[in-house]
Amino acid sequence: MKKMVFSDNDASVPPYLGTIEDHGNYFLVHLKGSMDMKSLEANRSKMTAVIKKFDLYSKNLLCSFQKVTRTDTATVAALISRLSDFGVKKSNQLIFFNIPDELKTYMEVTKVLPYFRVCGTLEDALKAIADHV
Repeated sequence: MKKMVFSDNDASVPPYLGTIEDHGNYFLVHLKGSMDMKSLEANRSKMTAVIKKFDLYSKNLLCSFQKVTRTDTATVAALISRLSDFGVKKSNQLIFFNIPDELKTYMEVTKVLPYFRVCGTLEDALKAIADHV
């Protein structure tokens, strides 16, 4: 496993990006902190640069929201945007897990939850990958 850790003072990555781990057939992305309209909009180009730099859409992508402290409806819009970008690679999966109740509620209210693969835990997400093959 190759682990990329980003420090809080690294201005080239979004502040909500904790670590990216390369596990061979999938990337595990640990998100953290605030993922609201202000932070997402201010860091969109940085996140796009990270996606390109590490070619994150080339494999299954598992995103942990365990350390995310704040979300809002802009979070849902940003996820929809990224999902449509990711959809180009049909053989790979984009899976979210440990999502906060607040975000799940936003996804339910906006009726987009069925479009996302959401799992409770990392183990559930790994099983979803294995079942997809």
